[in-house]
Amino acid sequence: MRPLPTLDAADFTARPSESGDENAALTALGEAVAERLTSDGACWIANWPPPAMTARLREDLIRLRTDAALETAAVGRLGARAQRSDVRGDRTCWLDDPRCGAVAGDYLAALTRIRTAIDRRLFLGLVEFEAHYAAYPPGARYARHRDRFRDSDARVVSWVSYLNPEWHAADGGALRLYLPNGDGSDGDAVDIVDLPPIGGSVCFLSELEHEVLIAHRERHSIAGWMRRRARDPL
Repeated sequence: MRPLPTLDAADFTARPSESGDENAALTALGEAVAERLTSDGACWIANWPPPAMTARLREDLIRLRTDAALETAAVGRLGARAQRSDVRGDRTCWLDDPRCGAVAGDYLAALTRIRTAIDRRLFLGLVEFEAHYAAYPPGARYARHRDRFRDSDARVVSWVSYLNPEWHAADGGALRLYLPNGDGSDGDAVDIVDLPPIGGSVCFLSELEHEVLIAHRERHSIAGWMRRRARDPL
């Protein structure tokens, strides 16, 4: 099983900012993520969101769940959009929903800074970041898929943050990434990476296949996408 490149957000937040800009650490983190996307297509970001923000985000998600504000997720888009519990079992709420707490806006603002830094480095044409809370009840999963739709290339970079204070291997719910094998021996070969849903965030190119394995306890996360303006299909 192939290891995933790892960045520790604490290494960036601990650096003094010459400009005094409180967002300088997020900019530096975004630039480092961009380098990993270029070399590996994905990376793990430990300690981000910071512990205090993670706790607040988790509390916000649980409050929304208690208030019945989470909706059953669907697959596909436009006329093909449908609920398929056999494919996807999470319940969601978009972070720009007015029912979300102030911390959701803080998270979106931070990812906008990171998105801008990634785009400046890679020239991907990223213009926005969207994200939703996701709660997977026991027994739920999300079958193998790509975040980029077949009829739209708007989603370019995926970002998932985990809000679980503790997690064990027996709890399941890992994110499984299928990364292209770079040895050139087989164009269809992939390396499998399983990431437990705890301790940080994962960033990967939205064209990469991935799945959420069956969770055996409630699993909390944020799923987000850095988007460009959709191009007309050829």
